[in-house]
Amino acid sequence: MVAAGAVITRSVPARTLVAPPPSRPVARLNVPLGLTTQIEDFLAGMEPISRPLGAREKAK
Repeated sequence: MVAAGAVITRSVPARTLVAPPPSRPVARLNVPLGLTTQIEDFLAGMEPISRPLGAREKAK
């Protein structure tokens, strides 16, 4: 799944939410989004993906 405003230039792993800026994986989607899926169940199934601290975060 790709969030609005994300620019994708490479393959995105299955069941991964990609959001900007910059476009990067931000969550794993553990509940498939289908016609009968309740939005509450879908959102509860999102697992955040942590990322290593970049130079800016380390400097703070």
